[in-house]
Amino acid sequence: MQTYILRSDMHPQDAINDGHDVSICGNCTHRKTVGDNGRTCYVFSPSIAQVYKSYKKGSYAPINSRNINRFKGRLLRLGSYGDPTAIPQKFWKPIMDVSSAHNSYTHQWQIIKEDWSKLTMASVESKQEKAMANLLGYKTYRVGLTGEKPMRDEMLCPASKEAGKALQCADCMRCNGQTKNIFIPVHGPKHVINKFNQTRAL
Repeated sequence: MQTYILRSDMHPQDAINDGHDVSICGNCTHRKTVGDNGRTCYVFSPSIAQVYKSYKKGSYAPINSRNINRFKGRLLRLGSYGDPTAIPQKFWKPIMDVSSAHNSYTHQWQIIKEDWSKLTMASVESKQEKAMANLLGYKTYRVGLTGEKPMRDEMLCPASKEAGKALQCADCMRCNGQTKNIFIPVHGPKHVINKFNQTRAL
């Protein structure tokens, strides 16, 4: 089950272009208006726009005691778009209580006040960030340079090309904040890979 965190008052592309997506994505380094690399987020704008249009049409009903059963026994992704910590934990809890397992990632691990360390992975892009997040009690999902190898306390993501795509996320579900530090070499569109390799240091 996918969940999208969107502003209700503006089209997501406008929010991306003007930097107003800070309210749902925080200080994520992959936002368009952060740094000088442009947007490197792997979630494509057209898919977000379609969710927004459906919301505006009234296609999504507020969760209640009846329709929450749609999540019962299902696998759940917190923040398929948007940072899950933009939503207080008390609003996630009813869904998580009935789902069977979840995946979650946050770039806000350095600044959030609530303790999310047992619910989400800390998204990091360097060994230094990994060390900092681990000290704060977080398991990490680290994106590394092309050709880089996992550290001794990291597991290569089973869904990665380097691992032979041995498992899909739905078959693994280790990215829940409670199991292992996960590592994956940079992946996605070629321009994203090139920008990452040019701007990141080991």
